[in-house]
Amino acid sequence: MNWRRKRIRLRLGALAGAAAIVAVPTANAGVKVSGVDASSFPRVRLSVVTSKPSAAPPSLKENGRPVASLEAHNLGEAKAVVIAVDRSKSMAGGPFAHAIAAARSFASWKSPRDRVTVVGFGSSSERPGRFTAAAGEAAAALGALKLDRKQGTALYDSVVGAAAALERQGLQGRVIVVLTDGADTTSTAKLEGAVGAARRAGAAVFPLAIEGPQFSPAPLKRLASETGGAYHGTRSPRELMQTYMQIAADLRRTWRLEYLTSARGGDTVRLDAAMRKVGTASAQLSIPGDVAPARPAPSKLLPKTAYESFLGTQLVGAVVGLLVLLAGTFLVSSVRGSRLRRRLAPHIADTAAS
Repeated sequence: MNWRRKRIRLRLGALAGAAAIVAVPTANAGVKVSGVDASSFPRVRLSVVTSKPSAAPPSLKENGRPVASLEAHNLGEAKAVVIAVDRSKSMAGGPFAHAIAAARSFASWKSPRDRVTVVGFGSSSERPGRFTAAAGEAAAALGALKLDRKQGTALYDSVVGAAAALERQGLQGRVIVVLTDGADTTSTAKLEGAVGAARRAGAAVFPLAIEGPQFSPAPLKRLASETGGAYHGTRSPRELMQTYMQIAADLRRTWRLEYLTSARGGDTVRLDAAMRKVGTASAQLSIPGDVAPARPAPSKLLPKTAYESFLGTQLVGAVVGLLVLLAGTFLVSSVRGSRLRRRLAPHIADTAAS
């Protein structure tokens, strides 16, 4: 009996030791990596969240070497933000009033360089308006939102529309803050489509949910984690103001990083993000074996058939060849002309002198 107890104690001790070893990196680190995305291979995007704001960007290494063409965007500074608010029938009464008031406060906390737009969604999703630097315009747009008379929540469609709007504007820091009180029920898009749209736009999604008894946060948590954002849940509409404040604090501590990976299809790489005097964090990235570099979009100067059809490519090649021939002919003519001018120059000068 004593031997059995001793074995149990040894096993418990070993498990406790293993748990302590696993916990060491997170206990020590003031840095977190999320939303690692290689869907635009060879460009890789990710979020790095620090325990406190920093004016200097984090460093990033791939397999122990500094990454190439690193771009860092601090979401506490200049960024484009889409504020999406659920206006479905289930939000009627206090929840909707508190949601609008809290979202208006959130818009007023924006950085002077931020650009904000508003979108409402109920049984269907509206199109986002224009991005504005004026907090008053965003507050007015939020105040103009009305409850939908139809049942339904098109949350994923709102994320897809917000992502499309973010792709059309110039700022590289891109954020979608979406508030809802329920699961998606009427979207054309699926969760995977919403995640994909946000990733293509380079947008971090920050879902904020009023969690009722039947609410499941799993889809929104996935939407946040796979795009480099963060999920926030609240039990009461009255807590929305504090939750928006937390999202604003998250943004000040979040960096969006982009770089060009040296990995190939099928590779698994280790990413190490470090913030001086704060900490480090690591993540693994597995590149699918069949992935290929994204092809650049063809020029709009010529019709699509010029790039895709056999006859079109032959014609473009012929035109390019003709241009090269003309350029060569012009160069040779210029050289011959300059030689002729040098030979005639003394005679022309003598004639002019006499």
